[in-house]
Amino acid sequence: MSSNTEDLLKKIAEASPAGPTGHSEKAANYIDAHISRLVSLEPIYGTVFLYLNKRQSRDLDTLGITTINRIDLGLLYNPEFVLSLTPTELAAVLRHESLHVLLHHIDRSSHYMMKMKDYNIAADMAINCHIAGLPEGGLYPSTFNLPDFQASEWYFSQMKKKAGEGGYDDASAMAEGLGGLVDSHDGWDEFEDDIIKEKIKGIADKAISAQESKGWSALGAELAKQILEANKPVVNWKREVRWFINQVIESGRRSTRSRINRREQALRSTRQGDLKNVYMQPGTRRDYTSKILIGIDTSGSVSDKEVKAFLGEINGMVGLVQCHVILFDTKIIGEPVEIKKKIRGLEIKGRGGTDFGPIIRYVDEHKYDGLIIMTDGFAPFPAKPKSRVLWAISPQGDSVKPPYGKRVRVEIKD
Repeated sequence: MSSNTEDLLKKIAEASPAGPTGHSEKAANYIDAHISRLVSLEPIYGTVFLYLNKRQSRDLDTLGITTINRIDLGLLYNPEFVLSLTPTELAAVLRHESLHVLLHHIDRSSHYMMKMKDYNIAADMAINCHIAGLPEGGLYPSTFNLPDFQASEWYFSQMKKKAGEGGYDDASAMAEGLGGLVDSHDGWDEFEDDIIKEKIKGIADKAISAQESKGWSALGAELAKQILEANKPVVNWKREVRWFINQVIESGRRSTRSRINRREQALRSTRQGDLKNVYMQPGTRRDYTSKILIGIDTSGSVSDKEVKAFLGEINGMVGLVQCHVILFDTKIIGEPVEIKKKIRGLEIKGRGGTDFGPIIRYVDEHKYDGLIIMTDGFAPFPAKPKSRVLWAISPQGDSVKPPYGKRVRVEIKD
């Protein structure tokens, strides 16, 4: 930001007196001037704020994008905090706020209700490494010797691992004294899921459309890639799972030539004088009953609700295929259970780390034709098995790209 622009923005901040009931026109003008500048020069950021209710609150120490009355989105800010920032710092903080929307951190946070403080840290780390000029005291990947430019879910997983290795109860305890959040994440833990998701999707789509006229080079390749990846259209995962099951079933069939009935034999004999074509009628035959194994990652990041809802959907998809479900974390847990019309009383066990090696070896050793793995995806990938593989990955694993098999994003609604 040039010195002339900084001087102009400072004058705007100092020009207006405080309004009635404690409302600061000075702060409102200061923040609106920065938003207008972002809309003009960096529309991917500025456009986000055109669709937010902006409110002042001295109950906050800083500022933050929050949910209002469970169904709306707003920018809540402390006027004294805003006025304490230099123009460079305020512009950086506003970019930070818009990225929480563009990367869907707010609606993804619902998967981390039991560890919300840890997810808040991971979400800030995923953003801060992309932005220069933030106020001092924020947390960065380098604070914990982690690489830049990863997704919030990846940082959450790595921080959980580091906290365990260091003897801390959680990541927030490990971060104590090293820094804090740039902003407030109040309201991230209570909202109407479908409504807020739709609003965030709509805002992100408008911001992306506005940026396309300017081009993406100013954002940097890594950030542009993350924003576009986070806002790809959602694939119908149920349809993808049905397709996978049908492919496994089809692989258990082979072409045959079936014998025609006696009446047709007589007619053909009369017409042709021989029985050359008696066995030429095509058909198919199943050599065996296809078997599919569903491996459920119970390492802790996939909730019981998600597991049971996923299996409930699978119940309606199996018919001509034998389908077993088995639990795993770093090892196979128990014996496989055959899926019937309904699964009742499936006890979720495990909750350790994640290792795909045991489930991959198991599917080969027991000669299954297909493997569906429900997981968040955060574990090393072993060698490819002989069977077909479908990775049913929960939303927190959006950044995960398996090296083989088909991948589908599984989003479970209540």
